[in-house]
Amino acid sequence: MAENNNENQDRANYPNYPGDLDYIIEIIGLESAMKMVGEIGGTFLRPKADHDLLVRMIGEAKAGELLKENGREWLRVPKCDRQTRMIRDEQIRALYDTGEYTALSLARKFHLTDRRIFDILGQASAPRHVQTAFFLMR
Repeated sequence: MAENNNENQDRANYPNYPGDLDYIIEIIGLESAMKMVGEIGGTFLRPKADHDLLVRMIGEAKAGELLKENGREWLRVPKCDRQTRMIRDEQIRALYDTGEYTALSLARKFHLTDRRIFDILGQASAPRHVQTAFFLMR
């Protein structure tokens, strides 16, 4: 039950997803829906015809729930770029605020440039000694 409360809290923070994602989240939960977005976002899904794909992405139980509750032939699984970036950026800020991560370690963890991490953190640029060190290495 605590997991459902967390998912409901997440939905309250990021309501009105595009496509059929609100509907999908309602049936299988945010975590499983986001797995679908990560794998097939930006495409349509035919729940009955794509049953094997569903099972691989979200497991037999969740696929069964989606098939049982879904009366539609097609579902649009949006890419959710903006929403995913918002969530990622919040995670980056939260991790940085713990003091356990540097901008460089966050860049590596999230496969971004350190410049992008500094932009996300609200800093104008990397410290001068980091920029200077880069040019000295060439």
